[in-house]
Amino acid sequence: SDEKRHACHLCLKAFCTASLLYNHVNVPTGTRTYKCSACDIAFVTSHALENPFKCYKMKLHICSHTGECSYACDLCSYASKDAYKLKRHMITHSGRTLKS
Repeated sequence: SDEKRHACHLCLKAFCTASLLYNHVNVPTGTRTYKCSACDIAFVTSHALENPFKCYKMKLHICSHTGECSYACDLCSYASKDAYKLKRHMITHSGRTLKS
């Protein structure tokens, strides 16, 4: 059912699920209740922990624990946990400039 039963007590906006309402209320306040099992860092929403490889920030965070970098240069030994840094690195091989 598409019925929105979960209403925000602050603005009265309604949501289909309690978790969507929870995120709506806590994201603006910065309440971080979802903690990483390996360290003390916490996240605002649960999706970072439930689907870590779909969440960019969590993917980078996991890399900080494992040391595994997801983005490697095909032309040299450079590797990074950040796709943008790899893109910026590739300029050294091409001689072009990076467009914003």
